[in-house]
Amino acid sequence: MCNVENIGDKWFKSNVSKSRDDIEENTFTKTMLTIDTAGVKNKDRKRSDSFSFVVGSAATNNFKYVRSGQLRKFNEFDEYINHVIDLLYTYEDITHIYIEKNTYNGLDVERIQQEIAKDEHSKLAVRQIVFINEMQRKNKDEKISTIVSDVNNGRIIFCSERVENDFLEQLMDFAGQKFTLHDDAVDSVAEFANRIEDIEVRNKRLQTLDRKLLGI
Repeated sequence: MCNVENIGDKWFKSNVSKSRDDIEENTFTKTMLTIDTAGVKNKDRKRSDSFSFVVGSAATNNFKYVRSGQLRKFNEFDEYINHVIDLLYTYEDITHIYIEKNTYNGLDVERIQQEIAKDEHSKLAVRQIVFINEMQRKNKDEKISTIVSDVNNGRIIFCSERVENDFLEQLMDFAGQKFTLHDDAVDSVAEFANRIEDIEVRNKRLQTLDRKLLGI
């Protein structure tokens, strides 16, 4: 848990980043996509929240990896939906998607599922992706405090090529909800780190793939 002595201090003091090649050499036991949603067509784009996307995996070495971290603003709802589909094609081992429900009340989940089902013979349709769509009711500071030690001590590792600079900078600037303008990135990392613990691996036999062949 986080123990912040001075109100307004930044919670994260350090982070560990590794190259995509180093990270993808690991054997991942489970992989999920977490999405912190925002509105579209917001007039004040500088101050408005962003959509935050995290592709994260747990590995056999007991470390967690943020393989992709992105902040995005969309002009149209369909742009958001298409971006999710692109991520699913890029990361073929995603089995679970968590989407914060407060903004769209499940409409986005329905649209993503419709896109997946358009072609019943497509690679996406046969993957049986599990959706978790819940309202944000937990205290954010309490939730984010659970990952501070893991980030500072390198138990959550970030991909240097695919965790974008603005994403990591926003996470490192977090100083508590009352003192931080945007918490989209850190919120989605916390959701990944906590929720992936609850995913059960049904097939205990792990298969190691040459991820370079997948282009990820």
